[in-house]
Amino acid sequence: SSATSYFTVTTPAVAALTPSSGPIGAPFTITGTSFGAYAGANTRVTFNGVAAPLSVWNDTTISGTVPGALAAGGADVVVERAAGTGLVSSAVQAFLVLVPGISTISPSFGPAGTVVTLTGSGFGSYAGSLTKVLVGGATVPLSVWNDATIRWTVPSSLSDGEYPVIVERSPAGGT
Repeated sequence: SSATSYFTVTTPAVAALTPSSGPIGAPFTITGTSFGAYAGANTRVTFNGVAAPLSVWNDTTISGTVPGALAAGGADVVVERAAGTGLVSSAVQAFLVLVPGISTISPSFGPAGTVVTLTGSGFGSYAGSLTKVLVGGATVPLSVWNDATIRWTVPSSLSDGEYPVIVERSPAGGT
């Protein structure tokens, strides 16, 4: 008989989830240990049970985007790895899903061609056609978009009147 040898079973261990809050479609990074190699559908990160789109997966780092099918509020984030009939999971990490919120519109009126600045929170980073400002239901041209500031120009197609302004994020799975 051979000498006794030992095998250690590891589970994914999250050291940090950054950021800890953001809107749907925002990027996130998880660092830790024992994530293992990427194995397709057998390796996933879930937010309240919804799988997140992933761009990086290695033994110590996972990156992806917050899934679009989430409602605003708290979400439990878990790193999962399936093997055979088993599933190992990390401890739950807390994440706050933000809804874009406008706090000021400056100026609040003006003719076509006026440059308008929206300030607020939860806008997230610009993501092309997945991020837009709607004025009276129409998409307006943008010159600046970051998590706290959006700048747009009043189009000539709008006639005199008052219009609702909406900041919209539409990644796969939701708006």
